[in-house]
Amino acid sequence: MPPAEEDRTRIREETFLREEIRKEIAETTHEKKGLFAILNSPFIITVIAGLALSLLSQMFVRANAKKEEALAQEKANREKMASIITSAANDISTYESMKGSWQKRKAWLSGHTSENDEWHGRSHSDVYADYYELWKMMMQARKPDAVFAEIRSFYCGDDVGRLVGKLAGALDALSGAQTEDAVEPLIEEMDRIFESLVAAMGMELRRVTDGKRVCGLN
Repeated sequence: MPPAEEDRTRIREETFLREEIRKEIAETTHEKKGLFAILNSPFIITVIAGLALSLLSQMFVRANAKKEEALAQEKANREKMASIITSAANDISTYESMKGSWQKRKAWLSGHTSENDEWHGRSHSDVYADYYELWKMMMQARKPDAVFAEIRSFYCGDDVGRLVGKLAGALDALSGAQTEDAVEPLIEEMDRIFESLVAAMGMELRRVTDGKRVCGLN
């Protein structure tokens, strides 16, 4: 029995639809093959390789620059640490000497108010003039607190920190000395502490130079 007109129409539509789908799949496959061929061409490969090489080169240059910057910073830290040893030795010893001499005169003047009194062959007025001059010199000198802060900024060792604290305490004790006899032992103690401090700073600097310790401002 021949198919009805509706069946023939339906069959033609299905056949047409299948043919359209086949063409679309064929075109898509062709496009993908074409794109792959373009990406796989010598020109595109050369461009991509050039871009990758440029990126790697930039990464290397940046990494090398950071390394050089870090090495330069380490060198600057070592040089600064070495200079601190010299400057601290000069600043602290100068201030300690002035402070000790000033404190001795202060202690003597507090117990001798007569203009006729003498101290080690010097008149009362001369002793007071010395006292006042030493006070002005101390005001102009670099203060120990600034020196200690700089040391702590660049030296991170426990020994250095402990000795800085001891030296600061000895200076405070010197400021509170009431008699000339009390001043001299404190100055001697400060000399011993400072000698140990300089030695500890030198040892820490050697460890930093040898790469066994990282200190300083980064």
